[in-house]
Amino acid sequence: MDGSAPIAQCSLDLPEKTHRKIQLYSDKIVVIRGRKTELIPLESVKSISLSKKVLLFPAILGGILMPLALLGAFNGIGSPWILIILAFIGLIGIYFGTAGEMVLDIESNSVKQQWILLDPHPYLKDFIQLTEQFIAKGGANIYRICLSPTEIESLSKNEELVYTEGKVIHLTDHQTNEGSEISCFSLILPQDTHFKIKYELEGIIIRAYLYGTLKASDLENK
Repeated sequence: MDGSAPIAQCSLDLPEKTHRKIQLYSDKIVVIRGRKTELIPLESVKSISLSKKVLLFPAILGGILMPLALLGAFNGIGSPWILIILAFIGLIGIYFGTAGEMVLDIESNSVKQQWILLDPHPYLKDFIQLTEQFIAKGGANIYRICLSPTEIESLSKNEELVYTEGKVIHLTDHQTNEGSEISCFSLILPQDTHFKIKYELEGIIIRAYLYGTLKASDLENK
């Protein structure tokens, strides 16, 4: 695989114009936040996930402020309206503190890094699932290719299929539902260069295309 081309990418937040995104390469994960870019070697990544981070300061402050304000209001200490307002502010602090904020966690051999998400992109979970699959399989045999009965028959006769305009291949199993007459196979990456994989951006999704010659030995039926 070409390490200079991203295998997949996803915006971190909505709207996408925030220019915050994460990219998966064959050898690294890249987190881009405006002009700041952080590179994480893929071999060092232990886990990648989404989690909720509790905001301790507003939660603790609200937990102290609200009962004290209510206690003062019930005992006639100070202005009741001011105390009610303070109790309301405390309640807001408790709510936002316990509701927390979504963060992207990437744990590597050296450190656990977190990035606060303003409004998590709906495709971020799919990106994480793909990245976990890629890491678990060591970058090998992560592709699925779907072939028609005619293509399968040609391969069974030891004929080679040539794709000059590119054949779409898939990165996850849930993308390969292409009809009952279509069969999907795991694609074994070749040791030589009889085919290449190129990536093209379509909207927010990077699609992979196979160019070159496909042989029966390139397929694994599972």
